[in-house]
Amino acid sequence: MASNPTDIAVPFPDADQLRLRILLGPCRVRIGPGASAAWASGRYDDPTGMLPLHVTADGGQLTLSQSTTMGAPSKLTRAPHLELEIGRDRPYELSLEGGANETVADLGGLPVTRLTLRHGAGKTDIDFTAPNPEEMSSFDVAAGGVAMDLRNLANANFAHMVVSGGAAQYRLDFGGQLRRDGEARLNTGVAAIELTVPAGTAARVRSESVLGAMDVGDGFVTREGAFWNEAAVAGRDPSLLITVTSVFGSVKVRSS
Repeated sequence: MASNPTDIAVPFPDADQLRLRILLGPCRVRIGPGASAAWASGRYDDPTGMLPLHVTADGGQLTLSQSTTMGAPSKLTRAPHLELEIGRDRPYELSLEGGANETVADLGGLPVTRLTLRHGAGKTDIDFTAPNPEEMSSFDVAAGGVAMDLRNLANANFAHMVVSGGAAQYRLDFGGQLRRDGEARLNTGVAAIELTVPAGTAARVRSESVLGAMDVGDGFVTREGAFWNEAAVAGRDPSLLITVTSVFGSVKVRSS
């Protein structure tokens, strides 16, 4: 049994506070900046016919979610596929939540004021290829059993970033343009963490690891209980503070 593809075309609503939630289980997800004036546009294809997409608009909140009654998941031979473009015309909060899926998203240039990532299992690749025109108040990540790649994080323009999770693999690249002071806190269990910071971005990395391995590469010196790169030692502004708490995990820090 198969279903016809679902076309998505949702304009920006006439509301003050906007929030976009994408809640998906088994699915291949591709997200990118939109070229039109729509808030969300794209197509969802469910070859199984068991995981229909629901598009729900309620005031300033738009939710894209799969049905929770999926029949016989063990019989899935080809996962559903979502191709989505997100608009740039107005600022909004964005939540990407799911499990057992593969998500690839380019959030470059999108006016996101708050970002939430929640993933259970699978693979997640998020890139900020262009600066966020809005100030992002918070960036919250929670994952387990996930391989997560977050790239060009300075372009996200966050004030506070929190990453938490258990058995996961995180690769965090703080490339891009840092336009204001930012703080990132990583609280992980049995996780492998790789941090990359451009040499020209002032950064301090503080470890509060418990029974974890810390591997800091060239370009950092120890000062005031943290690892400072040369740009931080020189007093460059703005600056990035990264605090890592890892239990039975490994942390690798590199300069790019």
